Amino acid sequence: MKITRKTKKVKKMRTEDKRGTKVTNRPFPQQITSDAKRYLIINDIAQGMTYHDIVDKYVEEWGLGFKSVQNIVNDTIAYMRSDEAKESLISMNTARLENIITDSMKDGDRKNAIKAIDTENKMAGAYTEKVQIEGDSEINLNFDF
Repeated sequence: MKITRKTKKVKKMRTEDKRGTKVTNRPFPQQITSDAKRYLIINDIAQGMTYHDIVDKYVEEWGLGFKSVQNIVNDTIAYMRSDEAKESLISMNTARLENIITDSMKDGDRKNAIKAIDTENKMAGAYTEKVQIEGDSEINLNFDF
């Protein structure tokens, strides 16, 4: 006599959603606030990612449509150009230049390190332009008040 056991079929856990996007433990894009999305995009820009790389990354990560993510990235870029973001943009670019200087020095690339240091000094206002006037020319300055 042969004994058989009945076993239940175990369903495999779905690792993809209806669109075929892999499901992860990340929050849904609707659960991420617009400020958090902006912060993530600004960090990616600071790390040197291109516009298209950022859009592709968040289309895949958030599961949103291409155009929706483009709009979010465009809004973030517009925010970065506004006056209210100027201070954070300056600090972000300074940090980016510091990273370039550090990486260039590690790689022994003095040329790019010097360029980055020069750019950093220009941003800080360390350089002033000097105007030299030579010769016997006449200079007239008119101030209309």
